[in-house]
Amino acid sequence: MPLQVDAFYDQNQLQATCVICGRGAGGRFSPPIRYVLRDETTEYGDVCERCAYGSIDLWRVALTDHAIRLETEAALLRTLVARLDDAQPAPEGIAEELLRKNLPRRGRPPFPPFLR
Repeated sequence: MPLQVDAFYDQNQLQATCVICGRGAGGRFSPPIRYVLRDETTEYGDVCERCAYGSIDLWRVALTDHAIRLETEAALLRTLVARLDDAQPAPEGIAEELLRKNLPRRGRPPFPPFLR
């Protein structure tokens, strides 16, 4: 399962977040080239130009940080499942935080004040 970055021309690309480092990828003031991280079967998402042409050390550090973030999120979700099984209330504000992270907001109005 080798990872590769494919580059292709996309004149009307939208602002996206790099799946490796979290920086902005694409958008209005970028060149019309889109970089996509994928393996043989799965497309993982857009990649910024720095990560697309970066060194192996940059990829190693960025992917390690990404793995730590995913593990933290997985631990949080496991804790929520355990609390639901034990019928304990979830921590205050955790649902709004998960909603904010998981809702795609492209071309939609901003979040209401109680979700900011």
